[in-house]
Amino acid sequence: MSSPSSSLLEQFRTLPRRRQAKYAVPSIVLLGWLLSWARRIGRPDVRHADTARNRRIVAMLQTLLARRYVPSIFTPNGHFNSGLGYVKAAPKFSKTRELIRTWDGGNFALDWRDTGPGKPNLPADAPILLVIHGINGHSEEVYVVNAMAMAHARGWRAAAFNHRGCGGTELSSPWGYNGAFTGDIRLAINNLHHRFPGAPVMAAAYSLGANLLVKYLGEEGRHGCAPLAAAVVVSNPWTLEAKHVSGEQAAPHHGPLDWIVGRAYGLLLTLGLRMYVKRHQHLTGLVGREDLDMEGALKATQLAHFDKALTVPMWGYEDLTHYHVDASSWRYLADVKVPLMCINAADDPLVPPSMWPPSQTLEANPNVIFVSTKGGGHIGWCQGANPLKGLSWADEVLIEYLAAALETRGAEETAAATTSRL
Repeated sequence: MSSPSSSLLEQFRTLPRRRQAKYAVPSIVLLGWLLSWARRIGRPDVRHADTARNRRIVAMLQTLLARRYVPSIFTPNGHFNSGLGYVKAAPKFSKTRELIRTWDGGNFALDWRDTGPGKPNLPADAPILLVIHGINGHSEEVYVVNAMAMAHARGWRAAAFNHRGCGGTELSSPWGYNGAFTGDIRLAINNLHHRFPGAPVMAAAYSLGANLLVKYLGEEGRHGCAPLAAAVVVSNPWTLEAKHVSGEQAAPHHGPLDWIVGRAYGLLLTLGLRMYVKRHQHLTGLVGREDLDMEGALKATQLAHFDKALTVPMWGYEDLTHYHVDASSWRYLADVKVPLMCINAADDPLVPPSMWPPSQTLEANPNVIFVSTKGGGHIGWCQGANPLKGLSWADEVLIEYLAAALETRGAEETAAATTSRL
């Protein structure tokens, strides 16, 4: 007796070739889609040094870290996950903008999440979350708004950092932001401590902002300790050095498809930077600098071309390699002295595993927990039946980690105070 599947196969074989092709093509596409989606389902890989604090925090996040991350069926790979992750719906709430002047006459903006009408003011020592966007971004990005909303729901203050010239701000000095300059983030964090001296300050950063935050933490760690209670970085590119980067530099271990895809993403990012320059090129400080290749920057098709024309001379680097080495945050990871969680996806089209820090570097620092997933894309991690709604998997992990780090910090301080009294 034949099975139903074999009976259907026999019926399919009796169809004319044109009708076979009509049904075969969509079936193959659907099968490929499902296989690609299924390959990205899996439990997160969690790496960290074996310390009491890390074990405690991981145990507190066990519900999230022990279960499989299942991408939305509509995001079968990193490209779909990345794209939909940027356009999904986000909460709406009012913000208050604060402009902060910098050492060079420039400025950046902090957008504070308003508590809303009828709601009591938060206590002076309420925790503060600073959220830092990525390249070509601003405080209205979905991931920024979600992080601020989650912080507010916990009773924390939330402020979104807008890089100079971003989020509708004017570039008021001849220096724009880049992937290595941490001075503005340092000023923002110091400003928060000055205004709320009794409040623990935390930070969450994404993509290029994540790279800057890790570099800042390492720089501060080399001279003491950064004044942060905890931090999370999501989709950090980790390195700008050509020998690690996929796509633009066409590293030998990457195939032609990786090269093409990398060039496409590089072009999209570069077009955003070109718009940034075009929007601010009327500034006298930029126009008058003969060392800047403004024409080359406005014609650049890849990030390396743009950085060579503008970033390198603007910030006084010797050459492109000098800038890339200085901007690679993995080199500063060993010096981080505050609790830090790093979240990356293996199918991130912008940050493949070849760009991640070496395993020994990740596991050597007792303050770092590195979490990676098979799927998720770049700041994507869509989940559920509707990928355009709700929190991402990374959103959930981020806020739970910060809450766990705060609780652990409080327990450690209480234990230290008790010991000192004995």
